[in-house]
This record gives sequence, C-alpha cells and structure tokens, in this order.
Amino acid sequence: MNLNYLTYQTFPASTANSLQTISHVKYFSRQGLDVTLIFPLREKESTGNLKEIQSFYEFTEELKIQALPHELPFGRVKKGVRLAYLFSHLIWSYSAVRKILKIKKGEAFITRSDWIFYFLSRKGQKVIFECHQLTRTRRYLVKKSLKNQASSLICLTSYILRDLKLNIKDYENRIKIIPSAYDEDHFKELERENTDKSKIIFAGRLDRFGEERGLEILLNAFEKAEVRDSFMVDIVGGPDDLVKKLQKKIDSKDLADSFVLHGQQKRSRTIELIQKADIGLLVYDSSSIKFPNFHHLNYYTSPLKYFEYIRAQLQVVANDFPSHRELPLQEVISYFDNKSVENLILSLKKAKKKSVGNTYPNTTKFSIENRAKKIIGMYS
Repeated sequence: MNLNYLTYQTFPASTANSLQTISHVKYFSRQGLDVTLIFPLREKESTGNLKEIQSFYEFTEELKIQALPHELPFGRVKKGVRLAYLFSHLIWSYSAVRKILKIKKGEAFITRSDWIFYFLSRKGQKVIFECHQLTRTRRYLVKKSLKNQASSLICLTSYILRDLKLNIKDYENRIKIIPSAYDEDHFKELERENTDKSKIIFAGRLDRFGEERGLEILLNAFEKAEVRDSFMVDIVGGPDDLVKKLQKKIDSKDLADSFVLHGQQKRSRTIELIQKADIGLLVYDSSSIKFPNFHHLNYYTSPLKYFEYIRAQLQVVANDFPSHRELPLQEVISYFDNKSVENLILSLKKAKKKSVGNTYPNTTKFSIENRAKKIIGMYS
C-alpha cells in the first residue's frame, strides 16, 4: 500500500508532535508500506533534505520526502500570528491537496490537519485524521469529513470523542481511541545508579500555550530539607531562554546541588537520562491558562513523555487531570494537586516507596510499532 503522510507540520522540529510523526512514518515503512512524508517549508529551519532530517531525528530509513513551498504569512510575520496561521493553514491545505491528488489520487492518506482531512474527504479519498485537540472549526470539519465513507478518525482521548458528540457505533469501526506511544529505537539496556537519593526527571518543553510549564512548585518543594535529602532532579528541555530563567530561580533558592538543567537534547540522550531516573514528572501549572487551552490541558492530553517514562519503568508523579486518569498503568501514577506543595511532596514520597522492590507491569503494547499496526488496520 502507498501511504502519504500529508501534514501542515514542518520538519525538523523538536516538538513532541513532530517526534511522533517521524516515528510513525518510520514504523509504517517498516511494516512494508511505501510511505511519503509531505509537508510545507514554512519555517527558516524547514528542509526537505532527507539526510538532515535523518540526522536530527536519529533514524536511517530511506523515506520519501516531498517538501512543498509555503509562500504564505505564517512563519513570516510576527504580528497576528494566530490569524496568519489560520489563513495559511487553510490556503496551503487546499493547494497541497489539489497538487498531490494529480499524482496520488486513490492512494491512502493520514494527516493531523483538519483542513487536509476535509479537502481529501471531499474528493472521496481514503484518509485517517489524528485528532489531538478540538476547536469549533475542527468539530464542524470532522463531522463533514466523516460523511465520506472512506474517511476515518483517531481520537487521542475519550474526551475528544465525547466533545465531538460522535457515536462510534454509527461509523462502522471508522473511529478509534488510540493514545500516544513510545518509540522503542532509543531505549537500551541501562542500569540505574544505586544512590540514597531518588532521581526525578522532567523531560519536555519548559512552556505550554505560551506560559511557563509550572516547575516553580517543584523548586518550592525542594526548599524543604527532607526533600533535598531524599531526591535530586534532572530537567531536560528548552527553549534556552527559559532554561536560563529557571537556572536563576534555582540559584536564587540555593538549590544548585539538587537540580541539573540539561537543556534541549537529542532524543537518544533524553531517553538515556529518563532510563537513569526513578520518577518521571508530569507537571503543568494550569492556574494562568484560560479556556480553551485549559480544557485541552485537562481533557485532551496523552503525553508522549508519559509513555517514555513507563517504558523506562519509572514511577510517575502527575497533575490530577481527567485525561491523566485514563492513561494506561494507573498503578504507577501518584497524583498531586498543583496548588499544594505539601501534596506534591506526599506524592513524591509515595512514588519513591512504590519504586522499591515492586514488579513493573508489561509495557510492550504501548509502543509506536503496535500503534502503527492499529492504524494500518483501519485502512482495511
């Protein structure tokens, strides 16, 4: 089968979304599909050079890449970014679908773009849309697109399906709820260091929805001697300006002995650091995030880092969000209220206790390889 991953994402990029897309393309190829990744050159760093993309994402598969021009405002203007994105996304998607169908009509497609999903569906193409969040426009486009009997939908969480107000039974197995997954390639057999202190790791961007991630609560917890005596922290991720800002906060609290900031790292190095940790942290300060982003944070997230944490057999300390409550392996998660430092400390202690001597559950079925097989099965 010829499969085209047609997306408004651009590459290379260090976002979790781009990492997951590349991993899926890689595993689709390994399943014997003839895969083409098609995307816009919409940022200065964007490139269609396979060698550069292979180097950035650390893979060797000889993928087909088709990078299309993007002579549109998004990526070029600083003012009115959201409006520029909406306009550019719509126009580029329409143009790209018209161009691609001249040579690939009748082939299979997968996308993370609602507009690409809509335009391909209007042409009666076999297409799967991965829905990771919702807007009013997206709800409309998804419902219109699913009128095409060859169109299918993947929801990242059950809450996305709930808010779309769609009944799976009405769509003859064309809708599935499939959470995120980990990429096995970067994991190796490593032994954790035997120390008196448990190592906590946070791996991911230090911002979300334009706001800082919310690691301040962790710093506040480490002001207590009992925490400093029991734990240490690795933080992996950027951007650089927030790394520097966080380091200043750490220094001002005299906590440099407890925290190591690694900045943005290659995926293999990030996974190595995760495997050397004991506790993985999922933390978001939602107090300053407004609707609809607040709703997305609470109901639509299926964090890539969580699946990397469980593959590394870490205990997990996480915000008590409804979307986190439907992640697999709930027995390894200790929840906390992000408004309470004391509550976070109790969760860290609970995770530390659970990490000693317990048998860890099997995580094999949560790999991207298995996720890719599920997606391929939707085309039959």
